[in-house]
Amino acid sequence: MKISLFNIILLFVTVSFSYAQDNQSAASNKAIERIQQIRKVKLIEVLDLDDNTADKFFLKDHQNSKKIDIIRQEIDNLSAELERSLRDGQQTDIRKKSDQMFTKMTEFMNLNVERLKTAKQLLPEEKFAKFMVFETKFRREIEMFLIRKEGRMEKRNFQKR
Repeated sequence: MKISLFNIILLFVTVSFSYAQDNQSAASNKAIERIQQIRKVKLIEVLDLDDNTADKFFLKDHQNSKKIDIIRQEIDNLSAELERSLRDGQQTDIRKKSDQMFTKMTEFMNLNVERLKTAKQLLPEEKFAKFMVFETKFRREIEMFLIRKEGRMEKRNFQKR
């Protein structure tokens, strides 16, 4: 329990420091890297994997995550392009970009399903169940932290006015 609490506190501190940096993109990348490191440490703790299984699992998970991140970036870029097309009223671009974005989002979902299938193949049933619960809770913790942080920043900005 102490280790988990320590990891959560470490996550909050590292993300907070990352936001304080000038270069938002670099800060974002560092925060993501730190979150991934914390996720890995917590997963090792939760799943209690032997070395061989842990190596296979994290190798496959990293490969799948890289593919997912690439598709996520493509979706973000397409979304920005689609937003510009909507703002400019370019009907032909809207249809084209919407179709491209739909295709990428489908690919994104399929890669996530593939990632889960790979985990299911590598992990015993009980550890796979723990993995699924962990993924849900970890994402929720990150989202709640970011929501609270955003709320504090909005409050500070409001008070400065």
